[in-house]
Amino acid sequence: MDIGLYIHIPFCIQKCAYCDFASFPGMLQSADAYIEALSLELRAQAERFGACRAATVFVGGGTPTLLTGVQVGRLLDAARASFPFAPGAEITLEGNPGTLTRENLRAYRAAGVNRLSLGMQAAQDVLLERLGRIHRMPDRKSVV
Repeated sequence: MDIGLYIHIPFCIQKCAYCDFASFPGMLQSADAYIEALSLELRAQAERFGACRAATVFVGGGTPTLLTGVQVGRLLDAARASFPFAPGAEITLEGNPGTLTRENLRAYRAAGVNRLSLGMQAAQDVLLERLGRIHRMPDRKSVV
């Protein structure tokens, strides 16, 4: 049976005014221990549910793009070991524009991410600031 996995990463730089998700600013130093705990939980759930494979994996948060490519790779390896990925599985990482770099994007891709999800809360800097978002809209002339 094919399933979809949602893996929550609760770390963020600052809590946005509208956010109701479990997220914890300033706790990123706990990321490695959290990934280890998630690995154990994935194994336990695989034992509970039996032979399932993941057709989709969504890593959301918080701000998953605060994790390094190595950390995302360890997390996806643990998920794959517990719930083998179906051929062509969609592996999505939720991203925050304020934490994305070309280097990290390459590392996430190398780790197995094949889809990036970016939320669009507003296109005006004043509204982004009011919402507590850490990024601002790029200058249209600088976007290639």
